[in-house]
Amino acid sequence: MFVWRYFDGTGAQAGGSKPHETREEAEAWMGERWSKLLDQGIAEVALAEDRTEGFLYRMKLRAEPD
Repeated sequence: MFVWRYFDGTGAQAGGSKPHETREEAEAWMGERWSKLLDQGIAEVALAEDRTEGFLYRMKLRAEPD
């Protein structure tokens, strides 16, 4: 199972997604939801697998200014 962890602009954890069966399903779900999460004040997300500690990766929802 794969879940997204949400982080606000200060880096504090701010919730998470429902579990997804596969990494592909989780990534597709995020592709559809990222802009709504950004509108709700979520600044970063991290993908985690239930059976492991830490994150597979963490990313910002807004592009960094050049």
